[in-house]
Amino acid sequence: MRRRIFVVPLVLLLAALLLTTGCGGGREDEELVCKDYAEWTDALGYTPNTPAYIPMAEHSEVYVVEPGKVAKVIYEGEGQRIVYRMVQEADRELIRLDDYEVVGESTCKGFSVPLYGDAEGVHMAQWSEDGKTFALYFEQAVTVEQGDQQIMYS
Repeated sequence: MRRRIFVVPLVLLLAALLLTTGCGGGREDEELVCKDYAEWTDALGYTPNTPAYIPMAEHSEVYVVEPGKVAKVIYEGEGQRIVYRMVQEADRELIRLDDYEVVGESTCKGFSVPLYGDAEGVHMAQWSEDGKTFALYFEQAVTVEQGDQQIMYS
């Protein structure tokens, strides 16, 4: 009987902790998918910059915290998936650029941002600004002009 008195409250306490941790739970080396923007910023411990414009009238947004407090938003709609990443650290590699070659350049930020892609167009860009690193990934290739526009609004 004594064991039950101890075990039941312990199980209830563990269940309550699991229900309330939400996005903030888990290990630091795992991705955490958050239910909304507020939970995402709480889990990150900072409010990340996010794009002011997404070129899809209808899209969904999934908020993720990657290891190292990397903010990630997946925008999906109209046959396109755009993945945006940001971290509060300059010159940090957020995406592997090895798989693509430089196919263009964006200068809308006042400095050169290489645009990486293939024969279909631009798939990636990464740059540092104001002590932060930003990255964009386009699942479906976009034109150099579209990549430049998305960087301008990021």
